[in-house]
Order: sequence, then structure tokens, then C-alpha cells
Amino acid sequence: MGSVMRVFGRREEMGEEGLRDRIGVEKETFRTRREGERNLIVPDGTKIGLIQVSSGAILGKDVEIVCMGEEVSFSGNVKSNGSLKVDCSMKVEGSLDLSGKSTFERDLEVSGSLSSKDSLVVKGTLKVNRDAEIGPNSRISGDLIVGGRLIVGNSSEILGKVSCNSNVKLGESCSIPKGISSDGDLEIGDKCSIGEIDVKGDVKVGKSCEIEEMKVNGGLEIGSSSVIRKGVEYGKSIKIGEGVIIEGTIRSRKIEREEEAEIKEKRREEGVLAEVRLTVVEASWSDERRDVVRVDPELIKRWGLIPGVPREPGYQVEIVSRGGMKGRARVYPIQERDYSGKGVVRVPRHIRKSLGLEIGDEVIIRVIGK
Repeated sequence: MGSVMRVFGRREEMGEEGLRDRIGVEKETFRTRREGERNLIVPDGTKIGLIQVSSGAILGKDVEIVCMGEEVSFSGNVKSNGSLKVDCSMKVEGSLDLSGKSTFERDLEVSGSLSSKDSLVVKGTLKVNRDAEIGPNSRISGDLIVGGRLIVGNSSEILGKVSCNSNVKLGESCSIPKGISSDGDLEIGDKCSIGEIDVKGDVKVGKSCEIEEMKVNGGLEIGSSSVIRKGVEYGKSIKIGEGVIIEGTIRSRKIEREEEAEIKEKRREEGVLAEVRLTVVEASWSDERRDVVRVDPELIKRWGLIPGVPREPGYQVEIVSRGGMKGRARVYPIQERDYSGKGVVRVPRHIRKSLGLEIGDEVIIRVIGK
């Protein structure tokens, strides 16, 4: 399909003859760079209406793109040599290179990489499948989603959440109130204000930053005079600068993982194959004199998939009260639909009495085999 476009002059709409005289549509609009590749050439100071361009584009300075549909799309790379304004959503199937100040009135989606050397304003969501470099004093009103690395210039503001599959580097005085999630490392410049941070790699925080909460799988370094409002979770190590204030708790994920592994190992040594917390409710009258408890049928099915657990119900489980008292009974599925999916266990009165349980108490049910 060919490109669909309409070109206007600097001030007023031009007719077909004027259009050819102005930019030479037949001779210059598509200029061959190499065999098999075409680019739309838009001169300086042009206002152009577009729907779909089946090629890349080279845009001059002070270009305005007016949308003739819901969005404008380019099938190749787009390079802008100066300021650019787009009054609708824009989709670029290649890479986008912006040299001047650029404003997009709605969403912007780039299948390749994005390079913005000056301020970038996107009044919707910005999605980049590969690396993204955003210039200083930029403003993104929606979410920022990046498939590769992300670099954000000084004094930029991102009002939506930032999600990145690789490393992130923020300049000084950036504001991201809804936070950042990253599968790589994160480096934060001085005087940044950020919401919740959830990062799988290492994090380095500059001086005098304000952060709502931090969850870090790797190592963490916090610069001097920074404030963390709701606490910190870190994985490997933590280094805290002078004058740092952490208003919440500091937890080590490494210690928690080690403790969890120790608990699981202890459970295995005790013969515990699975366990769950459930709320005690009354047993049916037919079970009142039997040493049985009943749980959700879906729970029985899941337990039956665990190696060592019988597929058919009737095996023994251990009941542990909050006070640590223990008892055993055989487990069967709850038959009444009213209790299904409610996270309850039906316990007869004589078992409740022996363990000091009341209706509504929480107990641990442990699968211990036959």
C-alpha cells in the first residue's frame, strides 16, 4: 500500500500544483537512499497531514504532523532534524531519532529504539520495544514501557509508571510518582522523587532523593540525605550514606530466603509434605464423633499432585493451633457447596475441645502422609 498524505504550506493549505512547486512531490517526496529503501522527505516549516506511510521518513525543522485518521504510522525509521509536533497517536515500526523539542499529543509507540536529544513531551503512553534515551526536561503523562535499556535526562517528569526490561539510568531532579519496576540495574541521580521501586538487579540512589518504598533483589546503595518513606527490602548488601532517613523497616531478602529454606527443610525432616492456614468452622452432624476434618475439594486435588501424597482422600493430616497444640485426623473434601472456596476447615467438637479451638480460629493443616 502506498503512503497516504496531505501536505500544507507554512501558513495555508496548498493545491496540487502549489504542492509540487513547494516541495516537488513527484521528484523529492520519496528519495532513494539505497536500492529497496525509500524515505518520505519533509522540508523545514511544513505542516503535513498523514495516515499511513509505507516507508521511513526524514523530517526537517519545525514540522507539524496533522493526523487524518485515529493515528499516523510509519513502516520504517523516522528521523527528525528539528522541532516536531504530532497532534495524534503515532506508531513507528522502525527506530525514532528526535534532534529537537518534540511534542506528541497522544500515545507514541516505537518498535525499534528511541533517541530524543532534546525535551520530549508525550501526553499519553510511551512504549518502546528496544532501548530508549529521553532528553532533559521531558514530560510523559502516561506509562513508560521500555523493552531494552532506558536513560532519562535531568529534570524530567513521568506521571505514569515506568516498566523496563533492562538497566535504567535517571538524571538529576527527576520525578516519577508512580514508581519504577526493572529487570536490570537502576541508577538514580541526585534530588529525584520516586514512588515505589521494584528492581531485580542492583540499585544506586543519589543524594537528597525522596523514595516511597524500595524492593531490591540485588545490592543497594543509598546516597546521603535521602529519605525512604515506607521501608526497604534488599537482596545482597546495603550501604547507607550519611543523614539517610528510612521511616519504615529494613528487611533482608537474603535472610528471609535462608529462613524460608530452613523452615522447608525442617518440615521435610518432620515428614510434612504440604501445609495451609484455614479458618475453623463447625463440622456436619454426621462427622461429630469421627476423627475427620474436611477441607475444600480443590485443596484435596492440589495435594494429590504432590509426590508422596495419596491421590485419594482419607490420609492423615496434622492440625496445629495458634498455641502450638497438635492433633491428627483424616482429611476428606467438604461436600456442601456453601463452604467451597472459603478457606475453611470443618472440625468436629471433640477435636476442637482437645486443641482448645473456637469457631473462627485460624489453624495450620499439615499433610503428613498415610
